[in-house]
Amino acid sequence: MYDVVVYLLDEKYREEVSQIFSSPGYQLHLATKLPTVIEVCQNDVLDLIIVWPGNFEIVSALFQHLENHQLKHLPVIAVVRKAEEFHYIAALPVAGVISIPIPKMEFYRLIYQVLEPLRKASGFTQIPASDGAFLDSSFIEAIRRIQVAQADALLTVTERGHIGRVYFHQGRIVRASLRALEGMEALRKLAGLIRAEVKVHFTKVTEKGDLETENPLILPELKNQTTEQKKLIRLFSASHDRYRTNPELENLEYSKNELSVQILKLCQESSDLYELLAVMNQDNLEILRTVNQLLEKKALLTAKEMPSPVTQKEEKKSLSQIINSLGGLFKKSKKVSKEKVPLPEPVKTEIVESPLPAAKIADPGVSSEIDPESAIKIERFIRKTYS
Repeated sequence: MYDVVVYLLDEKYREEVSQIFSSPGYQLHLATKLPTVIEVCQNDVLDLIIVWPGNFEIVSALFQHLENHQLKHLPVIAVVRKAEEFHYIAALPVAGVISIPIPKMEFYRLIYQVLEPLRKASGFTQIPASDGAFLDSSFIEAIRRIQVAQADALLTVTERGHIGRVYFHQGRIVRASLRALEGMEALRKLAGLIRAEVKVHFTKVTEKGDLETENPLILPELKNQTTEQKKLIRLFSASHDRYRTNPELENLEYSKNELSVQILKLCQESSDLYELLAVMNQDNLEILRTVNQLLEKKALLTAKEMPSPVTQKEEKKSLSQIINSLGGLFKKSKKVSKEKVPLPEPVKTEIVESPLPAAKIADPGVSSEIDPESAIKIERFIRKTYS
């Protein structure tokens, strides 16, 4: 994937430019003003600047601004439509001049001639879209680009609110930090945050140090780690699963140490692999190995493995409970006026029920006479309960 910014000076070419760079393999940034071009170059990792259409004055001004902002390492191609402009611009330190109109395939060939040597010089390889991020993440690729450019830069890595920083002076890593982590510990952690947002800011760096002198094999080490991380994640049934601590944890046998205890605590309310890697300071590979062990011992469970909550079945009330619950009805019936309430017509139903046996009241202190209104309420209550 090539990141290209087109400094568009004539709107009539917008549709044509967008169509050309809609092909797979290109990421297009359009800018119509010089300050916007500089801003894009500072905030994104770019491969090429194209001035479309260009003239001597505009391209000269662009080079001056690139130098002022420490961006002169970026290659520039000028697209021209007048033959006389070709020779003037060719005298400037451009990577190429393209006269239009030109067949699209020829245009691609000329662009490729400029970009391919840059990719070979920096050691870039084309990354498959599927899982290539593990093999050559944007973090590692950004480091390579800054090293090749030999520029001062600040590389920021943002993941779930956590921000890591890598400082470069003349293309060399002078400092790396993430929370309390510094140096190689921070770099190893940042390389493993494969879903993080990576940005490069070309700016003057005054930080002191030289991590590359202390560890001349920084990139091979980081690449080996991301490869090993990919292998470990393959051990999991589904890396996107959320994990929860087993509610029966106290009855299980598993390795209890500081790392496993911290993971189980973070998974009390559920967590996924990438969240654990982002918030924990321990080595990513050790975190993944421990998670795998906890899954094997069932100390951690996936959402599918969590036991379903036991449904509490309501017990039917006994006849004595029903009668006791009717106490309020009896009390209420005593307050009703002495006037007789006319009985409602019985509700017809197709269900034939056997008559209920008369209840015998053993306590002689309780009267066996029930007023008609209370009798109806009792009958309806019992029918409703046992229906």
